[in-house]
Amino acid sequence: METYRIYALIHGQILPEGNITDCVIKKMSFEEQATREFAPIQAKFHEDETTKRHATYATSLAFVDPMKIKSEHVIVCDIEEQDVGSALGGAIRRMDKVCRLLSFVRLEDGQKHHKRDRLPFEPYIYQVNKVYLLSEDGQETSPDPLFDHGHVYLPDRPERSEWLDSKSNQLLQDLFAMHDEPLERALKYLYRSSIGHFVLDSPEKIALDHAKVIEIILKALSKKDSFEDKLREAKSKIELLDEEVAALQELWAVRSEYGDIAHASRFDQAERYPDQFPLPSNAATQPMPSLSYAANVCLKYFRYRQRFFNIDIEEPFTYTVDGTSRSNDGRFARVNDHIETNHLIFYNKSNKQQLIPKLKTNFCSHLNIAETDIEEFRLVPGTGCKQAIILVRASL
Repeated sequence: METYRIYALIHGQILPEGNITDCVIKKMSFEEQATREFAPIQAKFHEDETTKRHATYATSLAFVDPMKIKSEHVIVCDIEEQDVGSALGGAIRRMDKVCRLLSFVRLEDGQKHHKRDRLPFEPYIYQVNKVYLLSEDGQETSPDPLFDHGHVYLPDRPERSEWLDSKSNQLLQDLFAMHDEPLERALKYLYRSSIGHFVLDSPEKIALDHAKVIEIILKALSKKDSFEDKLREAKSKIELLDEEVAALQELWAVRSEYGDIAHASRFDQAERYPDQFPLPSNAATQPMPSLSYAANVCLKYFRYRQRFFNIDIEEPFTYTVDGTSRSNDGRFARVNDHIETNHLIFYNKSNKQQLIPKLKTNFCSHLNIAETDIEEFRLVPGTGCKQAIILVRASL
């Protein structure tokens, strides 16, 4: 076992100097900080034959703080541990607790002093800048606090300049042309979850973003209350496999019943782990292997959503072409030329009894399909106009 001393800059409105539990807060000038070469703790990327062999790849410097604190106060923690990683992890746990307690006391202190019932919660923040090994006589010597980090993502890419499937270019155009709010929101969460480890998101946030993808899509597919009922309805609509259903049920159980991913837990598992750095997370799920399930749910939802056509029914009007008056009765037009390819306008002057057969016939002619390809047809009363909702077969 060795004794280590960890320094971190600390920032807050009121900083009582002296011992606080097993840490010490004291002043340190910017000149001394510069002499000690204070800098946020970070990993160094380990270059080897793998990285030298490839021209393009992505990596991340782990443990780099996204901000840089400037303060003339430091919080110091002496800790006995077997290695620098364990010492750093244990010190951060202690400092984190000190900052939580200081923030809470500051809230009570301000309310009493200002005689207020409510004040904003303003957190104390800290940033580890230096780790020393202490000799037997208490002298500070510097171990190397940098950690090797050899992760390489997608080396030597791209492999091709064309899609593997010739229809993928059309798929990309269809995605741009499909304005569907649930899908757009789900893709934002899906993408953020997939890059979370690169942009220093916590495991809890990555897991939450991942779970949010499923919640958004299921909510768009079903008006039922419970997750199980939503999932059951979604399975039949977008043809989820039993394997996918089981994976989504497991994800939901982890998200709603275990750990601190979204709901408070009686026990913080990570607090019972031995000291280590980086600090373990209490997220009880590893979302990266199961991201493919969330992504596939989005893809199946998109294919299902492509089959739906929303049609606004409006009064026709006449227009002139080459001096000839023409009517657009029975014609279709897009609501918007650039988005919502499946949102159409149908101009009609027929009565309600004639509307449905006329709409079906003209719709099939517009898409060049047979009426047997229409799986569902609904006429929905709307404000100012009627609206039809048509579901066509998946094979189209």
